[in-house]
Amino acid sequence: MNVAPRRRAVTLPVCIMGLAAVLATGCSSDNALFEKYRKAAIEAEADGSGTNAEAYYVSALHRARASLGKAEQSDALYELGVFYRRKARFGEAAPALTESLDLAADARITDPVAVSRRRVELARALAALNRWNEGASTLRPVIEHVGRFPEGEAAEIRELMAVYRARLAALGADPSVLQE
Repeated sequence: MNVAPRRRAVTLPVCIMGLAAVLATGCSSDNALFEKYRKAAIEAEADGSGTNAEAYYVSALHRARASLGKAEQSDALYELGVFYRRKARFGEAAPALTESLDLAADARITDPVAVSRRRVELARALAALNRWNEGASTLRPVIEHVGRFPEGEAAEIRELMAVYRARLAALGADPSVLQE
């Protein structure tokens, strides 16, 4: 009697696990996989694939939360928040950037440019959400560090502060809180 071995049907969960294993190939550490997701997100965004970029940014965040430190979590949230802001998803950008700032403080990230970049991106998102007073408070500590930025980026920050001053004045608030 010839009995052929039974073949198992490949199920979706098995395929997904296989895909995850393939993605992890070549990544000997959690940090390497985190960096791989970040790089893939940047490449997908540059190629115009917003859906894939978002998935990779979120995967990097999940990897950071699962097995890396607060500094990596802060970086992942910052990148995801910037992505959301660029896609005009300000309601999602603001919480991601706020949490990024909080984690940066917890992780004792002291690079004033890195922290200021988080503040600037959050201020941009808050402006789009018409939360000008909150944005001005977020932006105020950046003033003393503007000179540390490359000139083009410093000019953008000064322009953002000018927009904030004009809007604060229109709202009857004191625009001098953002004087350079």
